[in-house]
Amino acid sequence: MYNKKLGFSLIELLVAISILSMAIALANVVYANYVNSDARFARQALLYSNLSEAADFVRARFKRGEETGAVDVSGLHCRWNLIERTASKRKVHNVETGAVAESGETYYLNTIEISCSADGREIDTIKIKVLTYNLLFYDTGIDL
Repeated sequence: MYNKKLGFSLIELLVAISILSMAIALANVVYANYVNSDARFARQALLYSNLSEAADFVRARFKRGEETGAVDVSGLHCRWNLIERTASKRKVHNVETGAVAESGETYYLNTIEISCSADGREIDTIKIKVLTYNLLFYDTGIDL
């Protein structure tokens, strides 16, 4: 008669446990990298959301008359300055005479460069556009 084996041998059990432990170790490394990259992504997303808030502060200060400056928003230190200003006069058509003349309104398209840093590293420099205008009223000789 032959001898029927029941169960596993010690070698089979050790091989199965070693394969299982290698799979768990690999899964642990993959999960740790996932969590680490997720945290880096969250920090990066927070910096860029703060950059939007900094751009709003820069627009407000620029409209108050400042052409250069610095702003700190939630750990983000930004420097900004006006790099270009393009002026445009509004044209007015006089219906009675048919003449076209410039009005007293001047529009300016301003380009502002913002460079920020956080935690000792520089973030990409961005440029924003801000539209401002001047209204100058002068005597046109026409009674209204």
